[in-house]
Amino acid sequence: MNTIEDIFSEYAERITDSAKEQKSTFIQYCKGISSLIPDSFYVLDIVQKQFIHIKPDNLFLCGHSVKEAMELGYDFFSRVIHPEDWLLWKSFLENLPQKLHRLREDTNERGEFFCLFRLSRKYPFLKEPVELHTYHRLIPICEDSNPIYLIDIISYTNCKKIGCYLNGYDHLIYQTYDPMKCDWQILPIPQLSKREMEILTIAKGEQDITTIADKLYISYHTARGHINSIKKKLQLQDLREATDWISYLHILQSPQEKYAKGTYCSTANPTFNKELNDIQALLDKKQSVRSIALATGRSESTIRSWIQKGFLKK
Repeated sequence: MNTIEDIFSEYAERITDSAKEQKSTFIQYCKGISSLIPDSFYVLDIVQKQFIHIKPDNLFLCGHSVKEAMELGYDFFSRVIHPEDWLLWKSFLENLPQKLHRLREDTNERGEFFCLFRLSRKYPFLKEPVELHTYHRLIPICEDSNPIYLIDIISYTNCKKIGCYLNGYDHLIYQTYDPMKCDWQILPIPQLSKREMEILTIAKGEQDITTIADKLYISYHTARGHINSIKKKLQLQDLREATDWISYLHILQSPQEKYAKGTYCSTANPTFNKELNDIQALLDKKQSVRSIALATGRSESTIRSWIQKGFLKK
């Protein structure tokens, strides 16, 4: 069954492809969708740096009014985003059009944008604002390959891996945004064993190690060893963070299981395999990536991506 985000993405694609869609119709649709989504929700006009719709929900508004947010527009972010995370979000938004353009140049690169950062909510009875760790599911809306709107669906999270990310379409890699370099870094998704995935599945509803061990018919010490391995691989502090993080990366099964079931769609294609063999032969002859790209018609970024993923050896 499709999630509400999937339904919105499908509608977003229709808006992208149709220049005749009126802005007012789009806003009305956003209002209808936001009423169905339990999470916070807003739509930002990237070009005008103004909100075109904000769901009246306190998670994003942090005690402010919709009217105030609409009037401030882009400047409202600095009111509600934690000061240490504001520059990350600001840099990400500035880089987003360039990143989307690069993704469209390379048809093999797809994925979902999401961010994890803190909101600061002020209460009249507290001296210091309260930090709220939040997950932001981002859906860019483009027209003629240029982003015009950004939909942000916001919810609470246990995960404290502050950053902006692009989830890889093949679930083998993901990308993280570096605000200091204004560029993206490709990282491999950690490989989890079948037993570790079973523990994380149980941990969605039960955090107690003894209970987890009993459900899997293993000893307490064995369960604790697997949990320590999970924390180390994912670089997280506890299981609550881990269960949220793997859901954002869509880690549903181990890479070995995916391969066994033939879910590596690229390598299951004979034509694709032949193309890889041809490119590998050129790499073996010490030809440069640029010259191979010119010879094969594949973009340099695609070839470098395949090298990074291990499909090719340089």
